[in-house]
Amino acid sequence: GYGRFEWSVLDWNAPALDFYRALGAAPQAEWTVQRVVGAPLAALAERWSGTIG
Repeated sequence: GYGRFEWSVLDWNAPALDFYRALGAAPQAEWTVQRVVGAPLAALAERWSGTIG
């Protein structure tokens, strides 16, 4: 069996939120999405290139 099933949904997507709640899903307020893009992503890649693997 499986312990859980997780996915992401935009907070403004009321039809999807309603559908997922009807499935028994509950929002997980303690989690946030983190994202790195653009120059910070390039800097991160440069910093760690060759150190993984």
